[in-house]
Amino acid sequence: MTGLPVKLCDVCPKPGNCCKTITLTEYQDNKPYGFLSMWLPASSRLYALVKLASRDMPFLPLPEPEYGELDGKKYANYKVSCPELLPHGRCGIYEHRPQLCKDYAPASDALCVYYQPEGELK
Repeated sequence: MTGLPVKLCDVCPKPGNCCKTITLTEYQDNKPYGFLSMWLPASSRLYALVKLASRDMPFLPLPEPEYGELDGKKYANYKVSCPELLPHGRCGIYEHRPQLCKDYAPASDALCVYYQPEGELK
């Protein structure tokens, strides 16, 4: 008897954990940079909301950004959370979720509770 393959998300002990604190990253000249990184003092949560909306992403920037400095210039980087999570942690818009979410591979990074960096055993 063969059963259907079990998806990691279906047996996740912390459903929705991967969608609560996300750092979005884009690439420019093959170098990663924060999608919601903004040079200070011009950064704002409103700017982050507008940028997310312009890409049709349902995420909301978390209230407090992470601050950093690069080449003597200060910046803020906002992490985001998905407001479409249902109380039990599953996606409320699964059939219509953004491509970014469709492309996410469970266990591929530290957002997933099943992630294991190479060479480490849990």
